[in-house]
Formats: sequence, C-alpha cells, structure tokens
Amino acid sequence: MTGVQATHACPGGCRRQVSPAHFVCRWCWSRLSPALRDQIAVPLGRDPDAHVEAMLAAIAWYRQELP
Repeated sequence: MTGVQATHACPGGCRRQVSPAHFVCRWCWSRLSPALRDQIAVPLGRDPDAHVEAMLAAIAWYRQELP
C-alpha cells in the first residue's frame, strides 16, 4: 500500500469501515433524515463548501444520537 487509506471509520458511530468513496455505511446513511441526506448528496460536485457543511451537520447529529 502506498499510504492511501483503503477505508475509514464510519462517522455514524457504528465502527464499520467504509469505502473512501462513501461518507457513511449504508445503515448509518438510512438513519439520517431524507432532508439531511439531500443536503449531503445534492451539492456534491456543485458546491463543495455546502457539501462539507452538510457532512459536518450530519456528524454532529450522529454524535447527539449516540447512546
């Protein structure tokens, strides 16, 4: 391996490893509200700042929802 990270920990708190092409695992993605999922997916490639802000909002939501 050349230093490229093959996976990352799911920020949803489930401890699954996720492909670098995905934000969270499928299970954690389904836990988000459709509105929050749209805020992450819609600006992808169009507005990088909005995309990152939406991902940070989702991470904050996950942290509030953890037991």
